[in-house]
Amino acid sequence: LRRNLAMIDYSPTKSNTKKSFDGYFFFKKKVIWYKEKKQNDDRVILFLNESLKICEQQGFLERINAKTSELTIEEYHEKENTFGTISIITNTDYSAEDIYSYLKSRLHIESAFDTFKNTLEADRTYMRTDQHLQGWCFINFISLYLYYSIYGILLSNKILKNFSPKDVILHFSKVHKIKLKNKEIITEIPKTVRTLIEKMKLDEKILTNQNKN
Repeated sequence: LRRNLAMIDYSPTKSNTKKSFDGYFFFKKKVIWYKEKKQNDDRVILFLNESLKICEQQGFLERINAKTSELTIEEYHEKENTFGTISIITNTDYSAEDIYSYLKSRLHIESAFDTFKNTLEADRTYMRTDQHLQGWCFINFISLYLYYSIYGILLSNKILKNFSPKDVILHFSKVHKIKLKNKEIITEIPKTVRTLIEKMKLDEKILTNQNKN
């Protein structure tokens, strides 16, 4: 929801305490507070991420101080209680934590395409033939598919608050398969990776392959 909608109740963020919130949960090691209210047959849920709030406050004040925009300190005070918040309206009965996770997964997909364009410059293919271009597109598609397959596993097993797909890729990259003559051997699996395999409920064969070889 847009932050200026009247249906959003910002009264919890105007208090110096968190007593007005319904509770909190952790998402990627950050505390997320939430407050629900009924809106006809729907639920309007206000989420507060204080880490995001600090970033937004600082960014707003920096733009005022730099005089690169027409923002004023009066506008800052008007918006102060909305910084760091995300509000949604839903007719589902999912928990606030699950709804937040699904919402962030959608935003991550959007940011992934932004990363492809601005960070990896994947909008510039430098491919010289149609065949090269098709292969390039296919590899990018498979990469995104695998990335969000990992995201889905973390989400379904409720461990997304502790591990991101990037964390999983980093930890699993420490395990290698080497070829020795005609035999393939998996290198030692670190304890962190074994823990991830168990928490993600992956096929136990991943753990036993090393012993079979």
